[in-house]
Amino acid sequence: MHRPRFRTTALLLCVGILAGGITAAKADGFLPVVQPYQSLSDTPFNGMSFTSFSLVSMTSLGVASGTAFNGLVPGVTTNTGTQVLGPGSAIDSVDGHGNDGSSLFYSDGSTGITFTFDANVLGFLPTAAGIAWTDGYVPIHFSATDAHGNSLGQVDNSACCDFSSGDGDPANYRFFGVINSGGISSIHISNNGGGIEVDHLQFGLLAPTSAVPEPSSLPLLGTGLLGLFGMAWRKKLFA
Repeated sequence: MHRPRFRTTALLLCVGILAGGITAAKADGFLPVVQPYQSLSDTPFNGMSFTSFSLVSMTSLGVASGTAFNGLVPGVTTNTGTQVLGPGSAIDSVDGHGNDGSSLFYSDGSTGITFTFDANVLGFLPTAAGIAWTDGYVPIHFSATDAHGNSLGQVDNSACCDFSSGDGDPANYRFFGVINSGGISSIHISNNGGGIEVDHLQFGLLAPTSAVPEPSSLPLLGTGLLGLFGMAWRKKLFA
């Protein structure tokens, strides 16, 4: 009696899937603080695969100094009173050689700035998000919340800064980022007292990536395939 050959094929496919791994996203958690952060090439999201990614440069928004941030970026809101400032001698912008660009400013650094993401407008909640801190008192505090508004934790950074060179020095800029596969509803950044300046808001939806078989798993895959072919050959002989 001949057995259906599709059964052997199905087993081969299963072995291939197990050896090749399943799709997986980047590990959840806060990313190491980038210091200094001087350009887009310094972002920790470089090299990661996204199905959607946005970088909001305050300079590239092209608005007049003093313009409120809310309403400029669909799907993202901040505290009332947060405004785009610059250019000017006291501005700390990632772009435009510091003083020649624009930054996002809030007068109460200890309260800080919260960026809230609207899934209804964006079509998703980001699974990766971050912001570049450019000026204020230290230490700096960065936190995030998940899709349900629950805290994902906080990162504090005091390894900053040398302000003897004045405003607009990119050596003082710091980038903070977080990844959460379940979605990020908000990120928050603050510093101890004074005002706070930030730039280069980044957020996106990470694409799943396929795991590559470890070298040590390849001999096992070969053994499994030989075993399955042997089973198929024996069935053919004794059918």
